[in-house]
Amino acid sequence: MLESMTQIPTCLATEDFDIDALNAAINASTTMPALLQDSATKGPTSDRLPQTGDNPTDGTKKSEDSVCRHWFTHLEVPGTHHELPDRASRATVVDERYRQNLSERLQYRVPSDPLPSTDFLNMCIQMYFARFNPIFPVVHAPTFRPSTENALLLLSICSVGSLFLGSRNGIACGTRIFETLNKAILASWESYITKAEPEIRSMSQAALIGQVFGYLSGWVRTNRVLRSHQSTHEIEREKIECDPEEAWTNWAVKEEQRRLTAGLVILDSEISDLFSSEPCMRRQSLKSSISDDELWTAPTAADWSRSLTRQQSAHMHGNTMVKQNNFREYFSLEEIGGSVCDARTSDDSRALQSLQNVLEEFYCNNIAHRGSSASPDIFCLRALWHVTFLSTLVDFDRLELVVGREGHKESQRHVSFARTWANSPDGCRCAVHAAMAFRCLESLPMAREPPIHTPRCLHRAILVLYCYLQFRVISDRIDVTQQPLNFSELKDAGVNCEKLLAEINGPSMWGTKPMHSSMLCHFIDLLRRLGHWGLARQQAAMWEVIVYGLSPS
Repeated sequence: MLESMTQIPTCLATEDFDIDALNAAINASTTMPALLQDSATKGPTSDRLPQTGDNPTDGTKKSEDSVCRHWFTHLEVPGTHHELPDRASRATVVDERYRQNLSERLQYRVPSDPLPSTDFLNMCIQMYFARFNPIFPVVHAPTFRPSTENALLLLSICSVGSLFLGSRNGIACGTRIFETLNKAILASWESYITKAEPEIRSMSQAALIGQVFGYLSGWVRTNRVLRSHQSTHEIEREKIECDPEEAWTNWAVKEEQRRLTAGLVILDSEISDLFSSEPCMRRQSLKSSISDDELWTAPTAADWSRSLTRQQSAHMHGNTMVKQNNFREYFSLEEIGGSVCDARTSDDSRALQSLQNVLEEFYCNNIAHRGSSASPDIFCLRALWHVTFLSTLVDFDRLELVVGREGHKESQRHVSFARTWANSPDGCRCAVHAAMAFRCLESLPMAREPPIHTPRCLHRAILVLYCYLQFRVISDRIDVTQQPLNFSELKDAGVNCEKLLAEINGPSMWGTKPMHSSMLCHFIDLLRRLGHWGLARQQAAMWEVIVYGLSPS
């Protein structure tokens, strides 16, 4: 049974849908005279780089160096030994032949392979709107229509939808679509920004969804574009009464644009946290202009019109009853996460403390009231909240370094920090938050697709729990639960810190190593089995190297 928020467009690609025209539109958007030149000079883009040797020069193997080579963002680089070209080929003068070769190497190479069948496209579109759009709602399903004008958006939707087909061939086909899409967007960006607003918005949506595909597939890139404003209260009632269908369509266009911008902020926040860097986007919050779930999921213009009229009437009479708005809450929490990244990068401890208060207020206003009888927490806000709070308590970057992200030598510089943290009240506090984040994600129904932040949340929870278990002093096993654990944000959430911490520490008979922790092993197992995201599998393989010493096959 699909969730109530799940919507599939009523108009898909039919038997009359002209795939050749769609192919032509895609090729036309990327065709330049230079693209017609022979591409023989260009090597394959997916060639694997040669691997470096595994043995350190001193003949010893450091576990942190192995971790560094298996880190999920690590790229193998060629060795430093390169043969120099002969003197004749090292000319210092640029001639016409050199210029021509350079020109060819700089050209975009967009594959011209035909698209899959109409049936395959339809399956991908349906799976996208049934499984992915509910957890990343930036395309308005009721008004979406496949056309040559939104060809790039259609490709992007199909690439993500292919992940949910349960077929390796389907995923491989979706990956090829993504590669084509990525090159097409790069090649056609300059031509698209001169076109009409609908085509610009469509391409921007395609770029955003494509970047999410790349991010969750383990091909992380960053992105930013667009601006938007106008809340639903500013829509004139006369326009709705005159032509509700047109008013609905125009509203959907503006709402998609607002959600596109919000989606970019979310992705920017995700990437900046995962790579411990500053967010790229700097803008005023637009959460107040994101429409609520009732308006967004209205299947027809009539339903939308009735909902909007009720809301406008309530607003005029001062009725402040809050409508459910899952995406706005999700965006707000990710926005706070971006602020935490800013404060962490600038080493602003006062700002971090202030953001803890903001997070406590967010919990009271948006999470505390969610019970078992409430609508499903489709964005897993509780887990995201715990991990965001974690980021205010500890520097994830330093924990990753001590684990071995940059190798043994760099790791040793942060051991003292990790030991001090693990044996402090903040270490206990972080361990409890990590366990609570895991509990939230553990309870996710298998039939529901996890949100895009789930791999990062589990990765952070594992990182915190591993470092806590690895660097805490053994004698603290008895004393730690006797320390006062009066953490306001956990007390308000109804968490029994002493009981949970005793469970994390485990019985003394099992020893002190992280690999002896059944909870940590369960964390890693859940990360490996998490949805369709390649990023989660890469991270799980990395943690198996760290915790168990197992090299991925």
